[in-house]
Amino acid sequence: MNQKADQSGVKILVVDDDAEGRERLREAIQEENYNVVSTPTGDRALEACRSEILDVIISDSRWGSDATGLEALRVFRALQPEVEVIITTADPDQCPASKVLRAGAYHYLARPFPVDHLIVQIGRALGYREVLRENQALRRQLGEEAHASVLVGHSPAMQEIRKRITMVAASHSPVLIQGERGTGKDLVARIIHSTGPRRDQRFMPLDCRAYADRVLEVELFGCVQGGPGDDRGPRRGVLEEANGGTVLLDNADALPSAVQTELLRTLERRRLRRVGSKESAAIDIRLIAAEAGSLAKMVRQGRFREDLYERLRVIEIALPALRDRSEDIPDLSVHFLAKLGRERGKTYEVSRLAHLMLCSYAWPGNVRELRHALAWAVEQNRSGTLLPEEFPQELRASFFHGTRLDELYAGLPSLQDLGKRYLAYALRLTRGNKSEAAAILGISRKTLYRMRGPHSVWPRPSRKKRHA
Repeated sequence: MNQKADQSGVKILVVDDDAEGRERLREAIQEENYNVVSTPTGDRALEACRSEILDVIISDSRWGSDATGLEALRVFRALQPEVEVIITTADPDQCPASKVLRAGAYHYLARPFPVDHLIVQIGRALGYREVLRENQALRRQLGEEAHASVLVGHSPAMQEIRKRITMVAASHSPVLIQGERGTGKDLVARIIHSTGPRRDQRFMPLDCRAYADRVLEVELFGCVQGGPGDDRGPRRGVLEEANGGTVLLDNADALPSAVQTELLRTLERRRLRRVGSKESAAIDIRLIAAEAGSLAKMVRQGRFREDLYERLRVIEIALPALRDRSEDIPDLSVHFLAKLGRERGKTYEVSRLAHLMLCSYAWPGNVRELRHALAWAVEQNRSGTLLPEEFPQELRASFFHGTRLDELYAGLPSLQDLGKRYLAYALRLTRGNKSEAAAILGISRKTLYRMRGPHSVWPRPSRKKRHA
């Protein structure tokens, strides 16, 4: 038996002068474990708005002598600017959806409507509020941490990226961000938005690869009232939600042909037309597209519109792979370990041998993979110094050049054998210098001799030739 989530912390106001209809909606919403307040229109609704912190308001469009729903929306917004409002009406002619939605309502429902549809829209409205709150939190975070992890490092490549982001952020032009997975394309887009002229407006990301073609079209452009058997009702898409702000189209290479055409039309005319509508409305957004570097090839193959590609790439930012800036790995490691340490109330560092392992790895998952590897090692660690054996197996296997370390882990691992292998590797690194090998391993010379064994043959340290 499925248990409904506890939504008692969410407060919803139902405003309707029809007592029977109001009670029916209250009971249905309350069954979803929401905290519901219901009231007729007029002074009682205003009193509820002044005395309660509300998340969603569901209001009939009739508000005194006004039947358009606009007056109700204006009053609710004035009293509670962050609340999401769903307007219901029995007279769509008097209360047109286009005017209400453009005035700021989250959703519009023509009566009669299925109660289940209302419940779905409440959930979406709450999800939309979370997106706005995350954007606000992101702006605060980026204000405190001017350069997030993707910008950490002193390599020439990262110095150039920082300069370019500063230049790009000041404009309103479209941006195309290219880079392998894990290089931080999403974060760069957020930094551009949060430090640019649209920072106080919405930032809305959309992963083009996460939806089927038809669904993606609706998610992007919105849709009008559905026909018979279609109870979706009017819905704003991401472009409309972000009007005045920034939209990130992640994995833009996944845009289907029909959506490419409509998106190009929208960008050229600066007017948005919902799916199924003949009307269009003015729109002002900054578009940032992100992809892994395949768009140019798709254009040559005829699988992506060249005119749209040129519109998306007014400004280009190419993020380097981590293997191409390995000198930044120490800075990135310190950055991530500081954050992990703050979360746990501890301090962490990377041992010298583990540091060599991190710098020699190819990092196919880039900065994201490095962050996950360090988090993995921290979970295994108890001493505060991260050792090679505490990192994921693929790093160890790559570093030790095919040595079958996994054989040591069959059953209970032999720490003695593992220690001898590390010692032998340290001695090779130091060309037989025992003092340097002991320093790498963080042990004394006495412990080093004990690990090696009393009858072992030690490699001779290489010596520089003396010149007369």
